[in-house]
Amino acid sequence: MLKKVLFLFFVLNTLISVVCFSQSKILDKKINLSIQNQSTVSILESIEKKVGYTFSYNNSIIDENRITSISVVNNTIRVILIQLLGQQYLFNIYNKQILISLKPENSSQKLLSPNTLKKASNRQRIDTIHITINDTIRRTIIDTQFVKVIDTVQFNDTIIVSQTKSEIIPKISFYLSEVYSPTISSLTIYNAKSENNDIKKIIDNAESNYSGYDAGVQFDFNKKRILYRTGILLSELTKKISYSFDKEYIDDGSYFKDSTQIWQYHTILYYYKFKDGDTVKVPIIDSNQVYKSFVHTKRHIEHKKTFGTNTIKLIQIPISIGYSFTLNANNTFTPYLTAKFYFVTMQNGYTFNSSTGNIDSLSNKNTSQFLLSTALSFQYEHKINKQTTLFIEPTINQFLNTMFNDKRSVNERLLQLNVSFGLRTLLFNKK
Repeated sequence: MLKKVLFLFFVLNTLISVVCFSQSKILDKKINLSIQNQSTVSILESIEKKVGYTFSYNNSIIDENRITSISVVNNTIRVILIQLLGQQYLFNIYNKQILISLKPENSSQKLLSPNTLKKASNRQRIDTIHITINDTIRRTIIDTQFVKVIDTVQFNDTIIVSQTKSEIIPKISFYLSEVYSPTISSLTIYNAKSENNDIKKIIDNAESNYSGYDAGVQFDFNKKRILYRTGILLSELTKKISYSFDKEYIDDGSYFKDSTQIWQYHTILYYYKFKDGDTVKVPIIDSNQVYKSFVHTKRHIEHKKTFGTNTIKLIQIPISIGYSFTLNANNTFTPYLTAKFYFVTMQNGYTFNSSTGNIDSLSNKNTSQFLLSTALSFQYEHKINKQTTLFIEPTINQFLNTMFNDKRSVNERLLQLNVSFGLRTLLFNKK
């Protein structure tokens, strides 16, 4: 029984040794390599492509941007790494990674200065992942053809696995956007005073919902993921109106004489008739035609109809702040909070004046000259090239004050849904 246990233990250790040996054998794979005047990290990337393994290391122990040349023919990965980096490093295999660390006698050496790295590097790290390794790495020590020792070591370190890009990530970027934003739908919101329900009903029956558009340019700049935006746009609001009502009044300035012909009845005499002992009084009636005349004031009834289109043009200045989320290399998503300031430049059309019951012309007197709104929008961007993106941005826009100067006896505010389309172009970067 003891012999069987020892045999199984020997077979298990042998299998573990063979697996570990096959993994570590990658360092003894021979390749050809010839690279001139390239950075250390570029040479490591070329080796990765040849062997199918990735290098992982603490970037403070290797000067990635040191320019060097290397030329080897049919030599092992281990020898190439020693020739490229030096004798002070250890190389271990972990899954599909070659881990690079300092030898214990060199671990106390002064690490590369971050300032030195910053000056020497033309690369910025993106999507950096800090991985803490606390796993068991089996390293097999082999003497001739026989496995003599299987040594287990504990490897604890923090490495950086990262992707890199050639261009420097700018601190601040400035963009210009050309925007066109049609109104998809609108809703007029009234106050809740019950005494104005009749006026609200008249307006609802006579006026359609607003339509319109915003068009212009916007400037924005981003600092990290925070975006700030402003611009200048021309806004236009239009609606169809159709008022129809009758108006009756009395003209006191003139009198009119009317006459009429009637039959006038009167009694001539009575006589008495006896029947069954009763007395009955019987009238004798005659009639004649009589003409009568009278004077009165004239009553007028007017049928009034008003059809047309109301148009109000405004200058809009939006001020926005947003936070950008990167979906992938070509697409981003940014929610914005916006305050919009409007200045009326032109108005043409009609408004119902509830205090007089008349239709007034739109003018500075009955139209608010300054309007304010708040908006929530969601911008989706797709990159066309390095300089330009195409975006679509649905917006919910709530006006905070009224379109009219309360000449209607109702407080009405506008709620809009817009969808913006545009191109966003990079102007310059501040590095």
